[in-house]
Amino acid sequence: MIGPDGELRYRKVDKSTPVPEAERVAVPAPNAGISRDWVLNARRAIAENEWVSNAGHRVWQLTGGVLHCSECGRAMSTNHILSRSAAYYRCSGRYQGGFARCPANRSIRAEKAEAEVWEFVRGILTDPARLARGLEKMQENEARAGGASAEEEEASWLKRLSKIEHKEERLLDLRLEGDITTEQFRARSGALRETKEAATAGLEAARARRSRCEDFERDKAALLEYHARLVPKDLDHSTSEQRRDLYRMMRLRIQARDGELVTADWG
Repeated sequence: MIGPDGELRYRKVDKSTPVPEAERVAVPAPNAGISRDWVLNARRAIAENEWVSNAGHRVWQLTGGVLHCSECGRAMSTNHILSRSAAYYRCSGRYQGGFARCPANRSIRAEKAEAEVWEFVRGILTDPARLARGLEKMQENEARAGGASAEEEEASWLKRLSKIEHKEERLLDLRLEGDITTEQFRARSGALRETKEAATAGLEAARARRSRCEDFERDKAALLEYHARLVPKDLDHSTSEQRRDLYRMMRLRIQARDGELVTADWG
């Protein structure tokens, strides 16, 4: 390009090339002073969270775990081009990691994707038999998720934790009585601690599953109520926020490839 002073100038272009994993250099991270238990508990607390975009000050109906890339399975992220007032969904794997993470290279217009998804969902909501079949499928999927019921699974983990705590008490008695050395006590207590952490994580997962079952019952009732009081013309006047909430209740999952929606499933 020609600058204001009449001189020829060149735009700066940055290029990056993925380095083979075997050639990468690990950088040690300093100790942040946060205990491992805190980190694990924090991760478990947000494990069920889904990210919802507000880019471009618009409601993105298909974020929050609805729209996924069919190539890599990652949730699609958003891209708002202010200069063109254009909104797109794009593969987050390709955007963040390049071709090495995902071969998908096309975005999909947000308006197009959202209109097609709504047409699919509208067809379900206006067909009572189809809605009933989908709700039954949702209930079956949740029941099969862990084999045993959520309550049985939770009781099993509580029983396992009780046994571990009993072993901890017995181990402490052995140490106080001098039947084992300090080194033996530390080794055994360390192993028990790891087992207890795993059991605690299992218990929290079981409780999360029970919570999802309770959420399902509420969502099922909400879907049936939603259908009962709606007529087709009311559906078309639903807001973007209402549609996004509806997709969450339906556990809707859409797959996209090459700028097109390829599969849609719910429940």
